[in-house]
Amino acid sequence: MGSGLLVECKNCDYNDEFLYGIGMMYVSLDNVLDTDTNEEHQKIKELLVENSLENKPNLFENPFFEQRIYECKKCHKRTAKLYVKIIYGEDQVYETTFTCSKCKKTSTI
Repeated sequence: MGSGLLVECKNCDYNDEFLYGIGMMYVSLDNVLDTDTNEEHQKIKELLVENSLENKPNLFENPFFEQRIYECKKCHKRTAKLYVKIIYGEDQVYETTFTCSKCKKTSTI
């Protein structure tokens, strides 16, 4: 089951709640990818089909996925985002990248 984290600052009015891990929405990677049509999710779907990895029943095998909390190294904005790691072909690895929605800095997760 997934978990939640509430972040509150005692010095200002900042507060936010983040959900992470594997929860009810994350029963299967197909289920998660079908909830959004962004380019990255489409790329993941294609990679799974091309390498016959779709519909894997075990969450902890290849492909591995979960919701993670990230903080931008440049502007420090925090966000929860889907993380996916797929091992395919001969030692090829696909991992999700993180792009900050505030400052647009991209980094590998």
